[in-house]
Amino acid sequence: MASRENPKDIWILAEVEGEELREVVLELASEGRRLADKLREKLCAVLLAGDSKEFGEYLSQFGVDSIHHVKTGNGIDSFIHVVSHLMSKYNPRLLLVGSAPMGNEFAARIAVRNTIRITTDCVILNLNDSGYFEVTKMVFGDKIYATIETPISERQIVTVVPGSFDLAVPGLKRATEVIVENVEMGQGFSGIKYLEFVKGDPRKIDVSEAEIIVAVGGGVGGAEGLNKIERLAEVLEGSVAGSRVAVDQGWIPFEKQIGQTGQTVSPKLFVSCGISGAFEFTTGMKDSKLIVAINNDAKAPIFRVSNLSLVGDLHTVVPKIVEQLKKRLKEGEK
Repeated sequence: MASRENPKDIWILAEVEGEELREVVLELASEGRRLADKLREKLCAVLLAGDSKEFGEYLSQFGVDSIHHVKTGNGIDSFIHVVSHLMSKYNPRLLLVGSAPMGNEFAARIAVRNTIRITTDCVILNLNDSGYFEVTKMVFGDKIYATIETPISERQIVTVVPGSFDLAVPGLKRATEVIVENVEMGQGFSGIKYLEFVKGDPRKIDVSEAEIIVAVGGGVGGAEGLNKIERLAEVLEGSVAGSRVAVDQGWIPFEKQIGQTGQTVSPKLFVSCGISGAFEFTTGMKDSKLIVAINNDAKAPIFRVSNLSLVGDLHTVVPKIVEQLKKRLKEGEK
């Protein structure tokens, strides 16, 4: 059993969603590797899944030294029980968890159960020259950033807002050690477990959780243009969001606003329609995996961050895109 007085190593929660690792896990691994190198310690992942081989090979490319693999039920109670046991057994100095509804609940309950310091919604994490972690988080409704200095000698958990850390370029596979952990559930353990994973309605879920986002700006013009955007989002099975202009006009609710005064998102696909792309907006979506921008101004700033730029009137372009997508879907293409 590790000594509580001497915590060691950086840990990440390798959260599995469906049959894939959540995108934020690779961000955690990238940042965890950087911190572990500074401390000259190991980067370890906790993997709660049926099979470790496929995930293990992938994590090894992002610098993970060892994986603690536990075959357990897919209920959050079992996850908390298992990770609490491992935290007590190995005593890591830092556990990084993706900031999402389940991750936040998981991290908070682990912290209480193990009497560990916790900082939520981190966007910047640094190890300074004085031997302290500097954790920068969003406060007051995400309007202000606060930096908290914590000693590395204390165990702690940090939840990380997806899209906050740069993703490392996958390297050569390491000789990652897989440690199979057998954790007894014990008496009185909750038998609650999830029987089925059901994807949320993209029209209702928090946009920070959306894999596909179609965002509108002043160029949408009003209800007629918004209807065209909604049809595109429906075909893509994505969520509709907007810039501050779209929110001020009453076309999009505030909770779906993207940007410095709204949400920060990093979906797999981000489609920008009629948005000029001022810094206040792009700071909230620039880390999206694929950015498609539609604007009739060829010099619009949004094109500086887009991967695919479509210069044209969205009222003409969007219906044609919808038509082509429906045609391909009808023919059985994805």
